[in-house]
Amino acid sequence: MLQTIRAYLIKIESVIAAASLLLLLVLSMVQLLARNFFDTGFPDLDVVMRYLILFVSFMGAVLATERSTHIKIDVVTAYLSPEFCTKLIRPLFLLSALVCMVFCWYSIQYWLGEWEFAPVNEKWSVPFALMIPVGFGLLAIHFLLLSVLGVDSRYKEHSE
Repeated sequence: MLQTIRAYLIKIESVIAAASLLLLLVLSMVQLLARNFFDTGFPDLDVVMRYLILFVSFMGAVLATERSTHIKIDVVTAYLSPEFCTKLIRPLFLLSALVCMVFCWYSIQYWLGEWEFAPVNEKWSVPFALMIPVGFGLLAIHFLLLSVLGVDSRYKEHSE
């Protein structure tokens, strides 16, 4: 069942990442053409593109984490035996999940403050910032899944 949840999450996140990137590219081109050829622009597009970068970044981080191709700070593993590193990987995934949960909690608190104190003319953009707690929440879920299920065998060569 966890494998099924994992597979659905990966599909949904891949679609969101691809759609966000495509939309970011299209909106960038529209803004570029509007500014260079028509001496105009859409001021709110810059705000939307800023948030789309968050969508692409978090979805990319989640997918990289799932494949275990994320950036790892593993200086200590050079001094440890491969057997010990194999035993250590799941607790480290669990620790990473806990860190992401803490970040998720505090980003929710941040978002609530943004929602409460946003000026009326900027209130429309605040829901986009929900990507921050959602992104950290998804990272926590994937790290939890990795700590329970382990790294998918297709990607094991990247994690070592």
